[in-house]
Amino acid sequence: MPCMRTQVRERSRDAHRHKLEEEVAAAAAVGAGGFAFHEHHEKKEAKEEEEESHGKKHHHLFGRDDRSRARVCIYN
Repeated sequence: MPCMRTQVRERSRDAHRHKLEEEVAAAAAVGAGGFAFHEHHEKKEAKEEEEESHGKKHHHLFGRDDRSRARVCIYN
């Protein structure tokens, strides 16, 4: 049986590794969520561009990138 000091050292090392694994998993989850959000908006913009090319036009007076303000749309 290993001495007490060795057991403490091993537990400390295991706890540190576990903490790092949790941080990596959290970062991966945040990254995956951001990527999904980005893909959703790219798909949405592609759909809007396709609709505009087929005659269904939206004219956003405040711009598409200004998400903080209310939008006023004029439909043709």
